[in-house]
Amino acid sequence: PSLFEQVTMLAYLFFSFQRVDLAILEVGLGGRLDATNVCEPLVTAITPIDLDHQRHLGDTLAEIAGEKAGIIRPGVPVVVAPQHAEAFDVIEARANLLNAPLVNVTEELHDASVFGYTASHDATKLDELGLYRLRYEHAGGSYDVPLGLRGQYQVTNALTVIHLAERLQAAGLPITSTHIQTGLRQCDWPGRLELVRWPAGRVPLLLDGAHNPAGACVLRQFLEEFCSKLSLTMIFGVMSDKPFAEMEEILLPVAQQVIVARVNNPRSAAPDELAARAAHYGTQALAAESVAEAINLAQQITPHNGLICVCGSLYLVGEVKQLLATL
Repeated sequence: PSLFEQVTMLAYLFFSFQRVDLAILEVGLGGRLDATNVCEPLVTAITPIDLDHQRHLGDTLAEIAGEKAGIIRPGVPVVVAPQHAEAFDVIEARANLLNAPLVNVTEELHDASVFGYTASHDATKLDELGLYRLRYEHAGGSYDVPLGLRGQYQVTNALTVIHLAERLQAAGLPITSTHIQTGLRQCDWPGRLELVRWPAGRVPLLLDGAHNPAGACVLRQFLEEFCSKLSLTMIFGVMSDKPFAEMEEILLPVAQQVIVARVNNPRSAAPDELAARAAHYGTQALAAESVAEAINLAQQITPHNGLICVCGSLYLVGEVKQLLATL
């Protein structure tokens, strides 16, 4: 068994020993053959699908959706976030085959009596920047809540969560709309548009894994919408088996200063190669042989009222968080 499969088994044992009321399992890779797919769920959910892990899941959205749809169970509701049509068709066919009630979040929005969201764009108030307030009323409930996670895509995630929680309500769990709104407001997701403030005098960091082209596009959208008035330094590190040329093309042009870093992982792409490719997109990048070197360099070249964005790999983000813990 793989390390993930062993850790998942340990999690099942721990949940059993603790007699948990409810366990929330996130698939590790795909779904159909994943170690999390041995449970009997009350409800399942499929978030937006894009190209990633093609070597394991397939080269098309339809193939990947087929793997993801493997978590659908006979008669068990499945909440489906907005999808590319190619992916949704596969999921819908699987749900119909298994008589699994399908909740299409996109369709639900069309039936909503109220749906809207707003966000803070004031770059002088970094702690509030990019945080959305969601207003949503439909047959199942009424919600008016500030979301705890940054980015417009969290609106989609929040709607998916709302329908998941409402299906758990229907299954008899004592979940109220107040519980749902408290969860959305207090939710914390390290390494996903996470703002980190250093000791006084140091430039704050924005940490985001953005480890594939889809994630890179989401991050770029956020930076263009909310950070265009800030002097932005980007620290970019990536694994060599990722489509890093495409990711660089998406991300690097939005930054005023770019530092490419070697991550402490044998799969890390070489900074010299990343810096050379950056030049193809009109970006002059500095190369750092370690994450610590990259952080120190970024602090030196970024104005005190600027922002340092760390992205390209969850391994990179994890290494930065370990470094921060030592300060």
